[in-house]
Amino acid sequence: RVEDVDLYVGIQMENLYPGSEVGPTTACIVTKQFYFFKFADRFYFEHEGEVPSFSPAQRNSLKQCSFSRILCDNTNITQIQKNAMILSNEKNPVVPCKEIPAIDITLWKEMISV
Repeated sequence: RVEDVDLYVGIQMENLYPGSEVGPTTACIVTKQFYFFKFADRFYFEHEGEVPSFSPAQRNSLKQCSFSRILCDNTNITQIQKNAMILSNEKNPVVPCKEIPAIDITLWKEMISV
């Protein structure tokens, strides 16, 4: 009976969504967990109106940053694929680090009036 199948075994046996690494049950679990993590965390960077919120410009700067940019900034590499989590191919070419958008840290400069 389907009710007697262990969750882990069941999700391993499901057919995968096209172009995905997971099936419908895993996708549902991951989606719900991300939703709960995001909306239960008042410090999540996309939230607006909280006391420690980022400005719209700061949020936009954070959104354009990528793992590839973080690797470029913190290692000695000079080029990397645009999406560091996917092997390079024609849709994800290797590019010079200078072509990958960086965070504009001047947006966090404290404005002090004298």
